[in-house]
Amino acid sequence: MVEYFDAHCHLPVALVPDSQIGMIVNSAKFSEFDSVSEISAANQNVYGAIGIHPWYIHQIPTDWDSQLYNRLIARPDLMVGEVGLDSHRPNIGAQLHIFERQFEIACDLHRGIHVHCVGAWDKMFTVLKRHAAQLPPFILFHRYSGAVSDIAGLAATYNAYFSYSGSHGPKRIIATPATRILSETDSAPGASIIDVVSGLSAVSGLSPAIFVNNAQEMVKKCHD
Repeated sequence: MVEYFDAHCHLPVALVPDSQIGMIVNSAKFSEFDSVSEISAANQNVYGAIGIHPWYIHQIPTDWDSQLYNRLIARPDLMVGEVGLDSHRPNIGAQLHIFERQFEIACDLHRGIHVHCVGAWDKMFTVLKRHAAQLPPFILFHRYSGAVSDIAGLAATYNAYFSYSGSHGPKRIIATPATRILSETDSAPGASIIDVVSGLSAVSGLSPAIFVNNAQEMVKKCHD
């Protein structure tokens, strides 16, 4: 039985033989698509998300979007991620174009999307509003760094979930609806999902089982 769930991590990952830990493994680079697909196919409690992180948009082939689309068609269980916007990195215009294309693919194929957003919330809301008529089954904002006042609206209007690492952002953790909060390590060096959940539970007052249940319910939405 899954007792802990790492809702956002990256390669390489340490797999737990007794299946105590579930996880969603995201690619960051185009070159990681195959590895993420393989590890998720081979392990029951490992889910995969493939996409291009804004830090690595310079490493993509010209037909990246058709390749992403075709791989997702071939694997209906895969989600889209990690994708997003980062104002601390160059080429925000190119980032926006590539992010919005991946968002469109997630909408078209009814796949959940795992989003990185740092300092670009104005542009993020522009994309969300433009696609409000057809949204992905969920949007996971990992290590959510937006305004506390936006959390309830994002959850209600845009199918949003929010993942946190331990006690990161206590005001945001407390403001996140109990049905929309998830635990993550982001594969930080030395990070343990057990320690993360302990920290989250201490700040939020929520049972560790809630983070597992929320993650499993979120993933199921791709198949509703």
